[in-house]
Amino acid sequence: MPDIPTVAAIISGVKNSIDIATAIKAAGESLEQAERNLQLAGLIESLVDVKLQAAEIKESVEEKDKRIAELEEALANKGAVVHVHGAYHMRDGKGRPTGYPICSYCWEVNHRLIHLVQVGGWGRVRLNWKCPACKTTYHHRALRVFKGIGETKASDALPEPGNAY
Repeated sequence: MPDIPTVAAIISGVKNSIDIATAIKAAGESLEQAERNLQLAGLIESLVDVKLQAAEIKESVEEKDKRIAELEEALANKGAVVHVHGAYHMRDGKGRPTGYPICSYCWEVNHRLIHLVQVGGWGRVRLNWKCPACKTTYHHRALRVFKGIGETKASDALPEPGNAY
């Protein structure tokens, strides 16, 4: 939420604008045109300040709403993953791991469920896994793709120091 001084400044700006508008209305014909123009310029300036401050508050509230939604999604997803063989996987209906591994860095640090993609060689050649979001590369023989009850083994090396988070 916006801080108290910012809200107080907006309220003060609105009050100032109302006071200037009231003075212009009350003065009516007694003001000379130059004085009236000066007061109108002050009114416009005050309203512009209020509008800018209100936009800053709106932006701040939108950022906080977005962060709250991200945290709520992360909390909802917390029970949807399982840690198996050094990697996170989605759970199926029976609580077993299913599908491609999830990036450990993205999940543990940013609470985002990003599936790793296979890169590199196939078969006996080293198979690497890479996160499309954070670009972390994993070299790990235990990473697997779980397909229902069966599973397929993936790589042949341990994580590279400093590269697997």
